[in-house]
Amino acid sequence: MIGLALIRWPVPLPSMIAAFFASGAGAIFGNATGGRRAAMLGGFLWGFVGWFFVSFAYKFQVFGDLTAMGAQALGFTVPDAIIPGIVIWLIAKLFGA
Repeated sequence: MIGLALIRWPVPLPSMIAAFFASGAGAIFGNATGGRRAAMLGGFLWGFVGWFFVSFAYKFQVFGDLTAMGAQALGFTVPDAIIPGIVIWLIAKLFGA
């Protein structure tokens, strides 16, 4: 978080529900396939990757200017919504939108 703040990127604070379900699912699948070590790594990686994508989406306004739509200080903190949004945003940028 400190690194993102130093380069002036938004520092998202995901809700506990999103953090629990996203990282928990990563840990469960990791445990099923590789044991305790994979469970810790799966939960950490999914949490970190999701946190990074959320920060990216805020920085580059993937979902547009939410403040202009009356949703001040609101964001999507669930990686399940962020990752498809980034893919669609990149495709739109590729075609000049």
